[in-house]
Amino acid sequence: MKTTARTLAAAFVLGCLVGPAFADGDPRTDEVPRLLPYQGQLELDGRPVEATGDAALHLLFSLYDGPDAEQPVYRQPLVVEVYGGRFTATIGPEGEGPDGAVVPIDGVIAAADDLHLGLTLLGDPDDPADDIPLANRQRIYATPYAMWTTSATNLSVARDAAVGGNATVGGDIEVTGEARIGGGMRVTGPVRLDAGSVDLQEIDPAIAGRGINRSGAALDLDDGYLDARISDWVRNHCKVQLGWRDSCSNCGSAPAKIASAGADATCLGGQNSACRQGTWAGFNTDGNVNDDDVFYIRFLCE
Repeated sequence: MKTTARTLAAAFVLGCLVGPAFADGDPRTDEVPRLLPYQGQLELDGRPVEATGDAALHLLFSLYDGPDAEQPVYRQPLVVEVYGGRFTATIGPEGEGPDGAVVPIDGVIAAADDLHLGLTLLGDPDDPADDIPLANRQRIYATPYAMWTTSATNLSVARDAAVGGNATVGGDIEVTGEARIGGGMRVTGPVRLDAGSVDLQEIDPAIAGRGINRSGAALDLDDGYLDARISDWVRNHCKVQLGWRDSCSNCGSAPAKIASAGADATCLGGQNSACRQGTWAGFNTDGNVNDDDVFYIRFLCE
């Protein structure tokens, strides 16, 4: 016998297997069959084969990851009827993997890089020696839409998504449900929580930054670290100003004398004033010092 395979139908379903196809537009109700249809033709001595009913043929469909792979990644025996040399078969949804365990066909297709199909005519189940390979392995190709899905513009995942390598996102990530991260996460931009909470089992100071500590399932701010940061900012950006005016009872005039000192106790000088005792700022009162004088003080920050 010899067989010539028509792989158009197989390639079409392969595209459906790796791409989204939802009858009602809702991926959560996905019930698309994980099946791979196959059409072939059998001839014996140049004449079409007829094999129906009890004479139907037992064929073994094997998928290989590569044209020369010795071990198939998927095997499934099927009984097919042949009419006028033509037969159809539906491979999937499950078969036998290399270790004999049951494997789903869509997982095999997703994991293979160069999928080839081989057919074997099975004879006596107790004598594998009489099994007959029907043809050379045939490569399974993708359709244009299946190739488009390898570089999709939008991705919508209704169920689980597992990323074995790195994931780079150029835009925003919006999580409306629960996000669980088993490994490390590095965030270089701001993190905003509109609602809910962040539960971190472990936290790397190099990732979270100084001043943030884990306490149970929550995050605590290190008061000592924050106080030191605030104090440093105040020392560099704030100052105390003292002022004096003679004979200004109930007046709103600005002080005639002003002395300024930084929050770090550095004398900054002022109007009609001088530094006193090294790092202190001060001035002398003058005029008629009595109950109609005003003493001014204020704290300024940039």
